[in-house]
Amino acid sequence: MSPKLSRRNFIKANSALLGFQILPSGLFSNPPSSRLCTAHIGVDGKGYTDTSQIADDPRTQVIGLCDVDLNRLNGMGPKNPNSERPPLSFPSARKFQDYREMLHELDDKIDAVSISTPDHTHYPATLAAMEKGKHVYTQKPLTNNIEEARHLMKVAR
Repeated sequence: MSPKLSRRNFIKANSALLGFQILPSGLFSNPPSSRLCTAHIGVDGKGYTDTSQIADDPRTQVIGLCDVDLNRLNGMGPKNPNSERPPLSFPSARKFQDYREMLHELDDKIDAVSISTPDHTHYPATLAAMEKGKHVYTQKPLTNNIEEARHLMKVAR
């Protein structure tokens, strides 16, 4: 290590590589002709960022969007009209107001689910997606108490 390379900078530089090492090996091992089909629960705020970053990867395709607020769901844009964030558009993605309906209707098409909802709704949405056998990315906190965390651990096994 260079004497000018601090521990903090070393960790920043290598954190992305570590992330790829701990991902399940089968996640990106599909044939080159197929793409990872994603569904997103919560599309405003952090959900906007998560959805746009996942959609930027050419190996993914957004097929489902869910938010209880139809204005946010249809606009897929920032709350502040002066924001520099551009509105997102996924014309081929189906839109839902209830994540349970989305998971049921798109069950055989979804590979992974991103959950960026208010904290108290992380557990039920994560549980529903896991029970369908989906790969799940959930914003923190994953659960509200240890019992919910233990239950998700059992479902994951």
